[in-house]
Amino acid sequence: MNITHLLEPLLDKSMQEANAKQAPREYLGASRWGEECSRMLAYEYHKAPTDKADRFSGKILRVFDMGHDAESRVANYLISAGFALQTATPSGGQFGFKVAGGKLAGHCDGVITAGPLDLPYPIIWENKGLNDKSWKETAKKGVKESKPVYYGQLQTYMAYL
Repeated sequence: MNITHLLEPLLDKSMQEANAKQAPREYLGASRWGEECSRMLAYEYHKAPTDKADRFSGKILRVFDMGHDAESRVANYLISAGFALQTATPSGGQFGFKVAGGKLAGHCDGVITAGPLDLPYPIIWENKGLNDKSWKETAKKGVKESKPVYYGQLQTYMAYL
């Protein structure tokens, strides 16, 4: 018996209800600064209403959650491989910054402070969960060409952190 068609609408509704309860950001996050469309960024910053169809589906919200789950897994992999990774400040918050009176802000996933490779530490760590096709494209073309929004995020973190 396949109950997927019964289960998915319940999961979607639950994810969308939980997402709707989250307080909106009071700033434009650095994860969006690489977006080429200035108008889109302005709409996001000013919280312009979107079409109902533009809201994230429950399925996409679950994909986002899997990305967050992957982050903790990869952090554990890095630590077990001998890297010194800090994912929180001494006070327990994320490493981040605020500029322009708090209207622009960003938070990275962590900082690698040492490790078994001869690299220029510290290194800002930003984890992205990509599917196989997306990963291969990024490995082939580089982040700047294949993921310009991620590239903008990384450049912003390097400038402000």
